[in-house]
Amino acid sequence: MVFEQIESVFEQNMRCLLIILSIVEVYLVISASSVNKPNLNRCATWSSIGLTLIRSNTNSYNGFVDRANRSYLIDYQTKSVQIRLGNRSISNHNLSIQSNRSSGVFVTDKREIYVDDQSNSRVVISSLNSSTTNGSLFINKGCKSLFVHANKILYCSINNGHLVVKLNLEIKPNTWHHAAGKGCPGPAADMLDQPWGIYVNDNEDLYIADTGNNRIQLYPTNKAEGITVADSQIGLIRPTSVILDQGDNLYIVDHGNHRIIRVNSSIYECIIECSGNAELQNPISAWFDSTGNLYVIDENTSRIQLFLFQSDVCGKYFENKIK
Repeated sequence: MVFEQIESVFEQNMRCLLIILSIVEVYLVISASSVNKPNLNRCATWSSIGLTLIRSNTNSYNGFVDRANRSYLIDYQTKSVQIRLGNRSISNHNLSIQSNRSSGVFVTDKREIYVDDQSNSRVVISSLNSSTTNGSLFINKGCKSLFVHANKILYCSINNGHLVVKLNLEIKPNTWHHAAGKGCPGPAADMLDQPWGIYVNDNEDLYIADTGNNRIQLYPTNKAEGITVADSQIGLIRPTSVILDQGDNLYIVDHGNHRIIRVNSSIYECIIECSGNAELQNPISAWFDSTGNLYVIDENTSRIQLFLFQSDVCGKYFENKIK
């Protein structure tokens, strides 16, 4: 009964999304952000049961949600990307990559997909509006995560190099520059240990899921030292991704605890997988759509789970708060 109700809400949401899609496309042109940042208050809640949008037959995959609410599943075994809008399949595209290991992916408003091709030491850029490959960028150790800022800066987290680097896509020849980390693992403020997910806000402040150090680091623009905004003191175990809403609240993929938590100034709380019902098994990343629904890429179940935004009315806000 609960699942049927969730499906009904999901179908209603998808009908609304299809109606406003043309409006969303216009908004994308004028917005400064390169990813969805829904306006959520501190009482926002999501469905406790996820809907499986896409399931992979392999464990070598990754996913993304663009600002037109299209979801992408990149399968590194079949070298292809499956694209969906809600529960409806739109298209499939082949990718010019050789790597068979899950790695970084990002899709821009112009429907250019950036995929790390670690086997060839490069990031491949392809157009999803055609079958063409627009080029590639050399990167020696591979990108565990990719992020393209609205100002045309591409960020890459080098997991086994303990670095984050960046590149201006509009300056030729393209040259990678240091953004964070020292190239060797460590817990100091200017060091990283196996960095994974990266997120850059509108002010170009860099957030890093510093997986090996069990923390989230914030590097203010052009600063060499990071500020710890969440760590093992709130129970984080190998966080792998961090995203923000419009109020700059953090949403952290707590990989080792199989859950999603929210950090709101001085408050830390669990929002997804808080009762141990096995909805998530080692999640690796998460993305919002424009309406606040949360898409989670789950590693052990090889699927993208959709958790529907339910309410932002205060009342039961502290039920799932981390003690």
